Amino acid sequence: EEGKRSMGLDVIIRLSNGDRCTEDNTPIIEMLSLHRYVTTRSKEEKSQKECIVLLESKLFACAIGEPTQCFFSLWDSSTKEFVTEEFVVKLTHQGMPDDIEKIGNIKTVFTDLNTKQLADLYLFVRVIRIGKIEKKSKIL
Repeated sequence: EEGKRSMGLDVIIRLSNGDRCTEDNTPIIEMLSLHRYVTTRSKEEKSQKECIVLLESKLFACAIGEPTQCFFSLWDSSTKEFVTEEFVVKLTHQGMPDDIEKIGNIKTVFTDLNTKQLADLYLFVRVIRIGKIEKKSKIL
């Protein structure tokens, strides 16, 4: 709804179950109060200062020996949930980016963060090795 509001389009009010609020399923007075709630909530959210976090990766100092994918995201410890989508970096078996042009130039911006979240944010990195699982034999 925020995107529609910023483009000057009509705001669609929804009920708690996700259905669209219409005169058939909602009394007019309740519809008015829901509309006021949505519009005041968006003004309060805009009054909070928004921040961005720039992530720039220059070097991945852990060559695993097989192709690897690193998933970067931001974790808010106060709400105990991820507040961003994952940013994926694909690496070769030597620990270099798959795309040669990205060597020393891996960047992303995490947006839509407010100043209250900054104190409790952690950078979360999930590293996944892409390769076969090999069974090692034991000598008895």
